[in-house]
Amino acid sequence: MKPFLIKLSIETSIVEHEFKKAVKEFDSVEIITQASKQNPDLVVFELADEADLDKIQAYIEKTENTEVFLLSDNSDPNILIKTIRMGVKEFLPLPLNDDTINDALVRFMDRQKKRRSRVDKHAGYTISVVGSKGGVGTTTI
Repeated sequence: MKPFLIKLSIETSIVEHEFKKAVKEFDSVEIITQASKQNPDLVVFELADEADLDKIQAYIEKTENTEVFLLSDNSDPNILIKTIRMGVKEFLPLPLNDDTINDALVRFMDRQKKRRSRVDKHAGYTISVVGSKGGVGTTTI
């Protein structure tokens, strides 16, 4: 199975290190660089201040199948409501906890597996046509 690609947009090196350490426990997850041309399945943003929400919302609007996780030490209910309305799938409070990251990644992988299986199921159809007598056009079809 193709690995799930994660792109990190984390400014604090300690937070980035903690997230990468937790991700290493999953074989089916791969962290890609910011310069990578591959489309990630997940982007993890660190919210430094409320002005970053515009950048995050713009990213969500331009991507279709990429999920967004948000890391922040600000758990203000207004910010949480804004992020939920924007389409952020997971809000992880700082400082990070390995169990919190693992739980969020498991939920992410479950959603992605379901999405991938729906895409695979609807890839195409095969229809067989059998004529009951000659000259009804089954060869043409």
